[in-house]
Amino acid sequence: MNTAARSAVFTDENTLISSGLNADVYKWDLRMNGRCLSRFKNEDGTVVSSLAAGSNIASSYLSVGSESGVLTLYDGSIPPGLEAPRTLRTAMNLTTKITCSQFHPSSQLMAYSSTETIDHLRMLHISTGTVFSNWPTNNTPLHKVQCMAFSPGGAFFAIGNDRGKVLLYRLNHFSNY
Repeated sequence: MNTAARSAVFTDENTLISSGLNADVYKWDLRMNGRCLSRFKNEDGTVVSSLAAGSNIASSYLSVGSESGVLTLYDGSIPPGLEAPRTLRTAMNLTTKITCSQFHPSSQLMAYSSTETIDHLRMLHISTGTVFSNWPTNNTPLHKVQCMAFSPGGAFFAIGNDRGKVLLYRLNHFSNY
């Protein structure tokens, strides 16, 4: 990379996606001694602060969170060279740096958050590109979200905050996943 590394995510056992202190996103092939296969500028143009990858039977996805609070969801099949992948959705629901992003195991939804402001967590439904407006509510005691994780089966969602609490939510829609 041409700058210090800031974020990295594996898409499979052979591919690593990384980004640094600029808006460039790199795709590395680990089978070829870490050869860079492609590099593209994030659509937002600001410093990349978070990367996440998700896939299901039909599609693969790459989410790129930036310091400006913009989340860009790309088609995960990144073409070789300098061409950017197809943008599927851009979400501008946060106003501070996206510090954490996570795909549900089914890749039907993803969550993203910022540690810099109280209650800054959003959920994005992938197929419709809709950010849920009904959750979290003003009464959800998130505080400053430090980390989050979906359970391997997808039925639970855990959120860790700066007060030392881990909030656990059951996702009824995914109870049979």
